[in-house]
Amino acid sequence: MSGGGPIHQVRGTFPSSEQVQKAIDKLQLAGFDRAFLSLPDRPRIAGEARPELDSTAANTDTDAQQMRTLHTSMAAAVAALAATAVALGTGGTAIIALAGAAAAGAAAGGVMHVASDLPNKSEQQDRDIKADIGVLVLSVEAPSPELMEKAAPIMRAEGATDLEIT
Repeated sequence: MSGGGPIHQVRGTFPSSEQVQKAIDKLQLAGFDRAFLSLPDRPRIAGEARPELDSTAANTDTDAQQMRTLHTSMAAAVAALAATAVALGTGGTAIIALAGAAAAGAAAGGVMHVASDLPNKSEQQDRDIKADIGVLVLSVEAPSPELMEKAAPIMRAEGATDLEIT
């Protein structure tokens, strides 16, 4: 990720999941790649400077929406293709089956939408719990000193405390 050079890292504790989300959004706008942002699952060990160790990707609401759309579309498309194959295989005599398969495709798409939404809600609950007990940490890896200089002010502006710069 950092091209073999020194790894610059900024870590900050956030009081709420909304504030960490705003910081993630602003860091991305400032030029930080999503791969450089993470939410560590455990306190930092001295000398450890890799945000991807024992951490969760800093997914955004947009990521969750895109995943739901992808899952819903895939389920509906598979059902539609299966229905088309049945209709073609029967020479068109299975129009009723085709209508049923289309309805099943819509239902499958709905099920996948709900199933895709559950992990996002779980992640949000995890962030809220961490914020409540004061351990919601955002770790930002900066591949260059120039980017590192941008990270701390953005994080501080969004409410980060206990900033560590390594």
